[in-house]
Amino acid sequence: MDLGGTYDRFMMNISREKLAMVWCAAILVLSAVAVLAGASLTVGNGFLALVAAAVPPVVMMLIWHPPPPTVAELLHDANSAKGDRR
Repeated sequence: MDLGGTYDRFMMNISREKLAMVWCAAILVLSAVAVLAGASLTVGNGFLALVAAAVPPVVMMLIWHPPPPTVAELLHDANSAKGDRR
């Protein structure tokens, strides 16, 4: 079973924004389940849930850069620029 290729293909099909939304939704669901299970809802717990939901996506957006352009994209851009000058 080759999970490396499957993982790589999965990560290529998801955007940073979608991953951040999934993370926030997961934290909200876990918080709701905790409250339904009997966890006390205090200001401290609410702040912790907010930090857990907001900080990782913000850091991810800051450090996750898009991949460099491919050779085909560079050639297409160069050819398009030459065509515009005529």
